[in-house]
Amino acid sequence: MLLRVELATDDASRAFGLRGRATLPPGTGMLFMWDHAAPRTMTMRETAIPLDIAFVGSDGRITSIARSVPAYTIPPISGFGQYAIEAPAGTFAQIKPGYRITCRLCGSRSLIELLD
Repeated sequence: MLLRVELATDDASRAFGLRGRATLPPGTGMLFMWDHAAPRTMTMRETAIPLDIAFVGSDGRITSIARSVPAYTIPPISGFGQYAIEAPAGTFAQIKPGYRITCRLCGSRSLIELLD
């Protein structure tokens, strides 16, 4: 599976995330990047799109997936990783923890491939 993602690499872009978007086309998403793996929380209280959220460790393997998180969810979604990927709900239906991601950076956007 390939996803074309926007990058969120600093505090401001990670805090803003996908807030304010009315839609998110299939095959797209956002890759959140931090300097090291740690417990992470993602908030969706101002996000109008149901999402799948995959947390990814520093080894590039998915550690956990929150599936079909409803729009405007108040409690934060927690996971462990150096990265998190948000994509339209249902995107990760066939993806499991342990799958590996590879990433090709292209300026402010990137192409991610998910492999089992």
